[in-house]
Amino acid sequence: MFGVLLPLILVVAAVAALGATGRLEFAHVQVAGQPAAILGEVPGPDAGAACALDAWYVDEPPEGLRPDVLGAWQRLRAEAGEQGVRLCVQDGKRSTGQQQREFTEAVRLFGTPELAGIYVLPPEKSMHVKGIAVDVQPAASAAWVERNGHALGWCRSHQDEYRHFEYDPAYATSGCPAPLPVATGLSEVPGPETGPVCPLDKRYVDEEPQGPRPDVLDGWKRLRAKAEAQGVRLCVQDSKRSVAQQQREFTEAVRRFGTPELAARYVLPPEKSMHVKGIAVDIQPTASAAWVEGNGRAVGWCRRYENEYWHFEYDPAYETGGCPAMLPSATGS
Repeated sequence: MFGVLLPLILVVAAVAALGATGRLEFAHVQVAGQPAAILGEVPGPDAGAACALDAWYVDEPPEGLRPDVLGAWQRLRAEAGEQGVRLCVQDGKRSTGQQQREFTEAVRLFGTPELAGIYVLPPEKSMHVKGIAVDVQPAASAAWVERNGHALGWCRSHQDEYRHFEYDPAYATSGCPAPLPVATGLSEVPGPETGPVCPLDKRYVDEEPQGPRPDVLDGWKRLRAKAEAQGVRLCVQDSKRSVAQQQREFTEAVRRFGTPELAARYVLPPEKSMHVKGIAVDIQPTASAAWVEGNGRAVGWCRRYENEYWHFEYDPAYETGGCPAMLPSATGS
């Protein structure tokens, strides 16, 4: 025909089952007779351009997602754009190999697969590997998706990850299911028992935050970077505690103050502690804590108690909504 044979490339997406079923998924990408690829082996980008809204994050091209998910993502981004909202993809598709590298690094950092799995799932459990998940940043953009995404099939799936959204076309009609709670076992994850001496004041230590929720750890890194950019050093006197660590502190406080009621004004029992939930840090010395009180809200950190100048809690909503009124103490009185 006209003496020219045009090459024909057909890209046909077929999925053997939804990711939630756990059955094998295939992306039938037929190129010049090549065999179909297993979706789990399709890689996503290893990085992306800096997010135009916040250079702390990147904006990956959403390559490698299931074709229906990619179409849904493009519709979501178009809807956001019409409302003047920019969405940055911090992370999208990962191959089994990419996910395994992240999981292996998490095991190295946290010591065991069980602890690592709280922060990075192994490949066989990851929705990023299945090609149905995106992590959206910054927090205000993620909040927009949480409010508006379900109409296009996108829902936040975990309470402890404000940025993580998964696609299912059924969400568009049935609504979002309740997000899963904080990662299994997080309350049992211990923080450091101590740390090196704070170089600003030897009465305090400077723990390396270990064990907080992943979004909180990210928020902490942003806070510390902001402080360092202004020549301020922050020492972490205390951060994540397990139930057992908090119980020891509470028991000691009861011994010192005489009753659980008085003790709770200074140390909460484990079931009420934000340190156990992995969203709190205690900052020392006083000048460093004062800097956080004056500057932390912009990255999600607020002082919560009038009688604890050192205690700060993380919530991405603080970035846009401001800090709530402080309570007199942890008990509210």
